[in-house]
Amino acid sequence: VPLRFWISIIKNPEFVLDIHKTATVDNCLSVVAQAFMDSCSVSDMRLSKDSPSTKLLYAKEVKESYRSRIQSYYSEIRGMSQISEAAMAGMMNDASQRHREAGGILPKEAAVYELYKYASDYSDEVSDALEEDNRTGLVKILEGLLNEAPPLNSANNSTGQLSHVV
Repeated sequence: VPLRFWISIIKNPEFVLDIHKTATVDNCLSVVAQAFMDSCSVSDMRLSKDSPSTKLLYAKEVKESYRSRIQSYYSEIRGMSQISEAAMAGMMNDASQRHREAGGILPKEAAVYELYKYASDYSDEVSDALEEDNRTGLVKILEGLLNEAPPLNSANNSTGQLSHVV
């Protein structure tokens, strides 16, 4: 599961970063992801002249360095002592307390507020896109967003209507 997560992040950085990925960058990230997958593989690679270039590019480094580092990393993790349930409960209570002290914004509220800020910052672009696209479902989503947002930012939008932001 961790391998799938990291491969997904490596190959699709736009999932977590606000970037546009060009075709060249996409190809480069595919090579890096392939090297990472090969490094984490427990079976030996059978390379030939017909192997994909993404496998051939880092084959020497994977075999001589990367794979042994990953095996060492997981061996060290296996060698660590197990955390007790009481210690885990204590860490979770500490995290919960820090969350309450930080204002206690729930993830949903924080996400809605970030979407609201984005819609406010780019209201002209959003308005133009809605006029061009004419998707009523998107308009309803934005109206719902704005109906949720007034408690978070009532100074900017007292009515919660789409026309005030867009």
